[in-house]
Amino acid sequence: MSDNDDPQPKRIIYQMRERLTQAQNQWFREARDGGASLEAKLNYAEAVVEYENVLREHRSESVVADQWPDISDIRGKFGKQAEVWEIAPGDTSNRRPVTKPAVAKVSADRLHEAADELNRAAKRLGLAASVTTEPNSFGVDPDWDGGDA
Repeated sequence: MSDNDDPQPKRIIYQMRERLTQAQNQWFREARDGGASLEAKLNYAEAVVEYENVLREHRSESVVADQWPDISDIRGKFGKQAEVWEIAPGDTSNRRPVTKPAVAKVSADRLHEAADELNRAAKRLGLAASVTTEPNSFGVDPDWDGGDA
């Protein structure tokens, strides 16, 4: 079944999952060289919260009710500021406090964990893209034992 054949709510979830994947990949591309930008981290956190937001209406379903991902620690940082220590320009021995979005203090490991938990919840709900596990036979009888026809 293609995305275009899915009902609208499922397409929205696929779109949010794709956005999360894009944000993760951007973070990984930047982190590969030693450090992701604040913008990449904020986009990643935002994608996690948006993905949970579209899945949230299903949180009371029996397959996930007792194991719903708790991302309140991430969600709770939105709309808040926090003081972080930053190296002053030109002098790596001098650090100064700078006010940034509080989401900047969420660790990348926590974002990875939350993304994985949300993907597992979507899968348990049957809202993940399906993967074909049987090869297509393209007109060959899969039950044929090779005997005379």
